[in-house]
Amino acid sequence: MNKHKSHISPEDILIDQLNLPSFDHSQLEGRIIKPIANYIFYLIIFFVLAVFAWFWFNSYKLQIVKGEYYDNKAENNRFETTPIFSARGVIYDRNKFPLAWNEETATTTSATSTDNTQIRKYIDTNGIGNLLGYIKFPKRDKNGFYINKNVETVGGIEKFYNEDLNGKAGSFYSEIDSAGNLISQNTVDLPENGKDVYLTIDHDIQKALFETFKKAGQESGYNGGVALIADVKDGSILAAVTYPDFDSNVMFDGTDVEKITKYINDPRSIFLNRYVDGLYAPGSIVKPMFALAGLNEGVVVPEEKILSIGKLVVPNPYNPGQNTIFKDWKAHGYTNVREAIAVSSDVYFYTIGGGVPGKKGLGISRLEEYSKYFGLADRYDDTFFKSKPSVIPTPEWKLKVFNGDIWRLGDTYNSSIGQYGFSVSPIQVLGMTMMLARDAKDVPEFKINTAEPTRYIDIPEKLKKIDSKYYNEISEGMRLTVTAGTAKSLDFEGLKLAGKTGTAQTGNRNQFINSWFVGFWPYTDPKYAIVYMLEKGPSTNTRGAASYLREFLQSCSAYQCDLENKNKKNVLEPVTLPEPGILEEIEVPTASSTE
Repeated sequence: MNKHKSHISPEDILIDQLNLPSFDHSQLEGRIIKPIANYIFYLIIFFVLAVFAWFWFNSYKLQIVKGEYYDNKAENNRFETTPIFSARGVIYDRNKFPLAWNEETATTTSATSTDNTQIRKYIDTNGIGNLLGYIKFPKRDKNGFYINKNVETVGGIEKFYNEDLNGKAGSFYSEIDSAGNLISQNTVDLPENGKDVYLTIDHDIQKALFETFKKAGQESGYNGGVALIADVKDGSILAAVTYPDFDSNVMFDGTDVEKITKYINDPRSIFLNRYVDGLYAPGSIVKPMFALAGLNEGVVVPEEKILSIGKLVVPNPYNPGQNTIFKDWKAHGYTNVREAIAVSSDVYFYTIGGGVPGKKGLGISRLEEYSKYFGLADRYDDTFFKSKPSVIPTPEWKLKVFNGDIWRLGDTYNSSIGQYGFSVSPIQVLGMTMMLARDAKDVPEFKINTAEPTRYIDIPEKLKKIDSKYYNEISEGMRLTVTAGTAKSLDFEGLKLAGKTGTAQTGNRNQFINSWFVGFWPYTDPKYAIVYMLEKGPSTNTRGAASYLREFLQSCSAYQCDLENKNKKNVLEPVTLPEPGILEEIEVPTASSTE
């Protein structure tokens, strides 16, 4: 019978029992040795390798994959760094009147103030919020540590000049044990205070202009407004007002949820900085620019008179036998270039823009060319006044926007009075106005910081070559607008103002209007330029921009509105004016028709 190789029978053990005493046990004689099975070695080797692999994998994970994480975590277990915010620079107006400053706080009083920093305070004046913007301090987590270490800036001067205002934060180190107990504290890096910023803005002017918008909204139903005033000799911006506006203190504090929600939901777009981010049809305020183009290109001569019977009737090249009518806002009779600017004759500008049978007009290419020459396409990149891109209507623009529709003569007519697709920002309009005021010579760039030097824009060669007598015609026409034209409500003693009104229809049924006034004074040697616009009022309105601007200009006329005169008295207070009736003629353009 076969025995299993691992089986040992009794005789295998007892057979040599008598011989055991003679065995040399030191030589292992008399013992039966059985070899260890191979799989035991394999199991041991596998176990050793598995343990080694486990240690290697976890070492790799700890040191390579998550090494930085655990290193930071270990460090944070020992030290917590708390920023010591620097004293932010104060923002002043041109007269060293503080607009934004710091106040000490010892306890946590709001969602954004903390116990080791200052709180930011802003002047409690309407019309300053969008200009200044606001800041937010970082919040703390439930353990009292900052979620992030940087001050957040939101819009305005606070954001644009943050590098100067912010200074450099310091560091406060806390040593904490594994149980979260404080061991020690130490200030390592002291903060460096920010620099003060002095604006060219005049707080009193800013406030007074805002009040005119508020009144226009209450009395005439305008939803918004924007005003800009600049020194045309050095480019200083004295006022940059947008209406409606928000309170920077409310936004900094962040606890008045009801008011902030009201700001956000207001259909008038309270956070819209209208002078750079608002785009509007300019209407008739582009007429002086196009009149200058017509004179320079020989389309008209200064004394040439063009008849307006309240409409322009032209043959329809697309439908022979049926004339097309382009309406004027009223019949003006015969007008030359000065008179056409003063009364804002649409027919005159249809003629020089698009031409009529027997008289070639500028055409859309040259309308676009001069619009760009006068800054209506400027973006002001890398400046505080960086603007949204404007729209100057062209055949290429129409093809793109109107799904391949071709350009027609009527489109040129409408563009020549600042309608159709025209959309420009108020800061671009201010640039155009300054160019006209300076006869396109030595025109400064805008500046809002008194520390900035005066720089001058590059004037296109074509504008430099325009005869000065043509610029004079435009200035005289804009002066006539005030003394006998659509802005005669602004003709009062003490202020020699030249300007141009404009009315642009808005809304899907043209049920609203934007009312403009642009101008400069004194017109013989201009020092200041102004842009003033009332937004989205009822089309039935009889009071427009010139009427409400009158209340501001009347208040400063005692010193010829020399707004930078340091000896001036503070008379920028609301004045009581007689009931105006119709103080100005609102030019409401009407659509073309056929007959």
